[in-house]
Amino acid sequence: MTHRWLDALWLCVIGLLAVMVFVWAHPDDRDSSILNKGWNGLSQAAGALDASALQSYSDLSAIAQPASLIIMPRLPIEPSALAALDVFTTEGGTLVVLDDFGYGNDLLGALGVGVRFEGALLMDPLYCHRHASMPRVEVAAVDGEEEPEVLVLNQATWLEVDGGVDVWAQSSYFSYGDLNGDERHSDGEPDGPLPVGASVRRGVGTVVVVSDSSLLLNSMVDVGDNIDALLGVVKGEVVIDQVHLPEAQVDRSKEGFSAVRDALGGSAGAVALVLVSCGLAVAYAWYNRRRYDND
Repeated sequence: MTHRWLDALWLCVIGLLAVMVFVWAHPDDRDSSILNKGWNGLSQAAGALDASALQSYSDLSAIAQPASLIIMPRLPIEPSALAALDVFTTEGGTLVVLDDFGYGNDLLGALGVGVRFEGALLMDPLYCHRHASMPRVEVAAVDGEEEPEVLVLNQATWLEVDGGVDVWAQSSYFSYGDLNGDERHSDGEPDGPLPVGASVRRGVGTVVVVSDSSLLLNSMVDVGDNIDALLGVVKGEVVIDQVHLPEAQVDRSKEGFSAVRDALGGSAGAVALVLVSCGLAVAYAWYNRRRYDND
């Protein structure tokens, strides 16, 4: 084999291993991932709620009650997941649905819950944070509470509720529903207060609905009392759905790397891969040095 072909082979192997190491080390940047520490992640909320990730709905039945599942359904919910959620709530689980323009209504309809997401933008030009599309919402005070908690929403909608639904958070009297999307209060558009947080019993469990899928993002949790409000409705072990979130660009590469890492023996395999990469790089440099010395 000529020196040129040997050089090319070394570079290909080292380059491939370097890419795999980069993918392995790259932080998770998927929206609403509990591993994502960026503005669009849920790492802070997961820490505050002591929550873990739900990666498969086949694991839901193994979680002991009482327990709470938080879901932000940005992908359609398959029948097997709906069946698992049906059992989870009727047997005592608390399902927290955070949505605005996703697939929340499909979920609520399948569960037979008398709450729906309106699907238009909620605006509040007076009682807001920085912009009318970020309304500040008071949570109904609990007995003995000195002052109510305040949620700060971001590009949220509002709820349509039937009788028998407990509304525990609603927008101010200055808010309105922007049905035509022009960011102006037009004739015929609904006036506040409008429901944004509601709970309904289902079996011996509870379905909690909040009209904002970004409520727990890292960029939002410190703006209002968003975490404290959720702490008031969740019970027992908390898990956060990671199944119904769109993949980030690097996710598929990570899955491929994970398969290789698992084949090599889990975390030890990843460490071995890093060591092999470093060893090959050193060997390649040593090989080149000897070759040039001989030439």
